[in-house]
Amino acid sequence: MTDEWYVKELLTRSPVLAFAKGLDGKYLFANDAWFALAGLERDQVLGRTDYELFDFETAEGFVKNDRQVVHEGQNVEAEETLPRDGRVIVGHSTKFPLRDEDGNICGVGGITVDITARKAAQHALAASERRFRELIEHSPEAYVVLDIATGKFVDVNDNSVDLFKLSKEELLELGPAHVSPPTQPDGRTSLDKARHYIGEAMAGETPVFDWMHQAGDGELLPCRIWLSRVELESGPAVRASILDMRESELLRSAMERMQAQLDSIQDALPQLIVVFDPVEQKLVHCNRRYTLVLGSPPSRHIWQSVPELCEEAMRNGSARGEIRLDTSAYGERYFEVEVSVFAQSLGEASRLLVVASDVTEQRVLDLQLRQARRLESLGRLAGGVAHDFNNLLTVILGSVEFLEPSLVGDPAGQADLSTLKDAAIQARGLTSQLLAFARADTGRAELVEVDALVGDSMRMIERLIGEDVRTTLDLGAHGRSIFIDRGQLQQVILNLAVNARDAMRGGGELTLSTRVVELPSSDIEAVPAGVGPGAFVVLSVTDSGEGMSPETIEKAFEPFFTTKPTGEGTGLGLSTVHGIAQRSGGGIVLQSRLGHGTSARVWLPVREPQNPSASIPPADCFGRERSVLLVDDEVAVGTIGSRALREAGFVVHQADGPEAALKLSENVGAFDIIVSDVVMPTMSGLELVEHLTAQLGAIPVLYVSGYASEALAARGLVPDQVNLLRKPFSPAALVRRVCAALERT
Repeated sequence: MTDEWYVKELLTRSPVLAFAKGLDGKYLFANDAWFALAGLERDQVLGRTDYELFDFETAEGFVKNDRQVVHEGQNVEAEETLPRDGRVIVGHSTKFPLRDEDGNICGVGGITVDITARKAAQHALAASERRFRELIEHSPEAYVVLDIATGKFVDVNDNSVDLFKLSKEELLELGPAHVSPPTQPDGRTSLDKARHYIGEAMAGETPVFDWMHQAGDGELLPCRIWLSRVELESGPAVRASILDMRESELLRSAMERMQAQLDSIQDALPQLIVVFDPVEQKLVHCNRRYTLVLGSPPSRHIWQSVPELCEEAMRNGSARGEIRLDTSAYGERYFEVEVSVFAQSLGEASRLLVVASDVTEQRVLDLQLRQARRLESLGRLAGGVAHDFNNLLTVILGSVEFLEPSLVGDPAGQADLSTLKDAAIQARGLTSQLLAFARADTGRAELVEVDALVGDSMRMIERLIGEDVRTTLDLGAHGRSIFIDRGQLQQVILNLAVNARDAMRGGGELTLSTRVVELPSSDIEAVPAGVGPGAFVVLSVTDSGEGMSPETIEKAFEPFFTTKPTGEGTGLGLSTVHGIAQRSGGGIVLQSRLGHGTSARVWLPVREPQNPSASIPPADCFGRERSVLLVDDEVAVGTIGSRALREAGFVVHQADGPEAALKLSENVGAFDIIVSDVVMPTMSGLELVEHLTAQLGAIPVLYVSGYASEALAARGLVPDQVNLLRKPFSPAALVRRVCAALERT
């Protein structure tokens, strides 16, 4: 197997596009990647020109660059576009003159990299600069730039340092005369010969010539030099590529230059590319990305992680799969791996090409999506449970209220009834937490005394954190209140307490404290962004756990970010706390150091109680009996509501669903107000009201529901835009809301 054959095979099978054209513009060669991108077959392309293959504008763009290569006799780099299948493919092309044995230009060769995605992401300029610099730094030639005005080098690459055996600093103080002998092998002086070729380069030509250099240690260095003119900020300059000819003949060096160009392009690719011998199990070729990600030498080669794919590729020609690797540079990453036969010997695969694409970010997004969907399903379940529970609590609270008058004079019965009522009210708080977890409800905001709620939450907190954590309570808000959903504030406290517990695996101390802060204040260490001025209750949860690094604190409020082991956390706790605090007009600050515990301080604005509004008169104050159409598919809830309204003086027509309500409307004819559940079988409350008002005209409506806002909005009802009473409600609350609705008419 000759080296020329190997390079040709590499060009043919490389994922980078490669092609060659004659001076007449006809294609002499194109590799498989070129045919695949252009969507053409080999027999459609070879022997034809761009004008025969593409539309005029596209062909003209290609040919224009070809003409420049032939005219100037030097490489041309350009972005070229190819419309295909309704989109425009953008390629970065490096076109270069092909020369015969006499040095005459006989055609144009090119290597093109598909940069469509990079252009779409607005990174074309940066990518071009990186490729250019890498091409220079990793070129096999020495590279120097000569300032014409000063006669000194103004830029050199590392190969120049190796070639001349002088440091970069030393070279930048010298010029060509200092690294050349007085006379060249052809008899001309170095000075005269240098002036001649520099003059050609300054005239726009690209002279290529043999030259004898001299290293810093006196060694003579036969070289081949390519000159071209470049423009610097300081003025015109000459760029020289210097090929060391000591160990290579001309043909081999030309192949090496092409190989170096391919390598530099491969090095710029984000994929890991490797060619290996499956028989000898040894590395044949890899790009820089491979060694950067896996290390050099890697502790485990990528083909050792995909033996099944390699065997399948040797049988079928190609195979594809996905693996997870522990990389030296980036930790655990996911790769999509494609293995294909690169070369064969005696009918057997002798080389395999492995291309691995990093898909870690995509897999992380997939995982987050699955987590979000699981939470969405749990949220729907929680919302449904909360709805059913709210119906039961409405019945319980209503029954308790009806029983209260009958137990006057029975202290023991009144005490039992009070205990039952308190339990029902606490259960109402639990349904609020379920709806908040469902992320479908902003909650029922009310004035909440912070110290009282924190104190009431201690039993639940102590059960959650366990006996190995000592809890200290330091309440200093002194009865001040905030405007927030009670269940959501309790959720904030419990989330922070659970996080603190998880940070103290071996036990520790947890402190819950409150205080009131007036902003602006000079003695406050840290205030959440956008908070102030005014009075705030600061709720602090402090633990003696392992603490957090600055990097962890910076990401702590991001959804799905967690430091807990896989399966032990969703990463939603702190983001939920942050969202609740912000919606309440406050914020949260984390203060922590590794090994010194963490303090989470939640800032919530103080709200002062307002004067209670005047009481609503009973129904009979309107001068006549008012009729109510009460619709609820839960018969027990409807019964409680009917009794409450009848005892308040209303005439109540109870219906256990939309169909029954429509029949009642046909028989009764008119109502003063409609009280309707929102979510019912066969027809929503909103749809029912539309039917009734179409028949009876405009009627005041009071909607009732135990569902969250999101579930109501899905049925066309926006809670903030209608008269809505949330379940569970007491009989007195129902009467007040009905009277208020009638009073506004």
